[in-house]
Amino acid sequence: MQNYQIDLLTVTNKNVVYTMVYTTFSIFQTPNFAENFHSKTKKSKNIEVIRFAVDTESQIDPFLSAIEKLNRYGIPSRKIFVFVLLRELLDSYRRINLLKELGVHPFAQPFRRFDGKSKIPQWQYDMARYANRKAILKSVDFKDYRPRRGFKCAEYFKNDVNINQSNQ
Repeated sequence: MQNYQIDLLTVTNKNVVYTMVYTTFSIFQTPNFAENFHSKTKKSKNIEVIRFAVDTESQIDPFLSAIEKLNRYGIPSRKIFVFVLLRELLDSYRRINLLKELGVHPFAQPFRRFDGKSKIPQWQYDMARYANRKAILKSVDFKDYRPRRGFKCAEYFKNDVNINQSNQ
């Protein structure tokens, strides 16, 4: 098994300390991950937020393992911020709901190509607004969310096949 290095970048901005973990998810599978992380985070006691990215469903299991280990060492889920890339409707919906259940803060970002030819689908704008506003995220499920008068997001799930194909 390879040894991995955990690098923490701590940035102070207006008396708030942000910590980012620079590594790959494979590090969470190593037996000494939690001990190394704990020893490095003890030095900076004012950790406000730890940021991760869960862009695909394949990253969920390693992320859950990391959350479990961080919780074991006293870092609560509420201090974990997760970037979520929105590409496919059902996949994004499942990931955001899982993060919501875990008590972490998801931040959804619509997938955007930089070729100038693709357009971001409306469901990505709606899901990003839903996930990024805590009051909306905590009060209603995405399928029941009404971003506009006369429209309910459950409509997106009726023709999910067409939505996913338009984004590729």
